[in-house]
Amino acid sequence: MPVSSPAGGPAPGGFFISPGGVFVSLNGNYDIAMTNDLTEIELIVVSDTATARTALESAAAAGRRITLLSPAATSAAMGPGIFAEIVEIAGAGLEHALAGAVFDCADAAGLAMAALRRGGMDVLTDLDGDALAKLDGLAEAQGRRVLRRDDPALTIRPAGDLQP
Repeated sequence: MPVSSPAGGPAPGGFFISPGGVFVSLNGNYDIAMTNDLTEIELIVVSDTATARTALESAAAAGRRITLLSPAATSAAMGPGIFAEIVEIAGAGLEHALAGAVFDCADAAGLAMAALRRGGMDVLTDLDGDALAKLDGLAEAQGRRVLRRDDPALTIRPAGDLQP
């Protein structure tokens, strides 16, 4: 999806809001987008409290709600407890802009179970078969969701998918 960036191009940690959605710049590239298509689940990847807070402030300014996603590359090291704290601290006073939180567990069933048991977040996984069925049961019992990365309704956009 081509997007037009604000004058001067992207700045690391910067955001811009357009009629097409919220676009996030990490490391000087537009890495993640949240579109206005409400038939999809859009996830904004955040790795720290400052980035999460900025994303929530931008969403609030646009009158939107966003779902925060832990970064795939560091979720295991971060753990669901730290991610939950990032979301809680960043969301203080911006609850109206926070639609939810999703912990990226990749193919780690134990990590997904820990995130669901921790509570307050859904999980994103690459698991299937019996492991996925068990996670679905645990999530359902807690009123949470297990999202699959290959779900066509799910949108996580890497930098290569966006044209600043």
